[in-house]
Amino acid sequence: GYVEEKMIKAGIIGATGYAGVELLRILLRHPQVEKIFVSSVSFEGQNIELAPQLQLSAQALNLDAHHKNGTIILSNTGKSVLKVTSLQMFTGGVQVKLPKSELQPGESTKLRVNIIPNQIRKARSKPRILMITNDPQHAKEVITINVE
Repeated sequence: GYVEEKMIKAGIIGATGYAGVELLRILLRHPQVEKIFVSSVSFEGQNIELAPQLQLSAQALNLDAHHKNGTIILSNTGKSVLKVTSLQMFTGGVQVKLPKSELQPGESTKLRVNIIPNQIRKARSKPRILMITNDPQHAKEVITINVE
């Protein structure tokens, strides 16, 4: 018979360490995890007023076989340089291009996302992109790709 799969929320303390990043990678691939909360003491004590601030034009992209490409605009609304230190895809068939990984205050760039439909359909988990930045309030951002 049909078994309903319950979605769960998870939390990681120490998410910037090796074990925390690995656990985050595993949880991002898990089909029953709907939300992940992370914290890290490595950002403790930083002056938030002077920090970079990541702003995304969207948290998710809706793509399909006819609309294989999408764009999310990344902006730095903070007061210091924003650095995107890592972009990780946890599903085959997702390609990303970020022309600029360091943004001055007030600057923006476009994250271009492309899907390969026949590879995406084989995936067991929802396609997601993990973005790691030096913004203490948005150190790890997950962008969801909804494929129809």
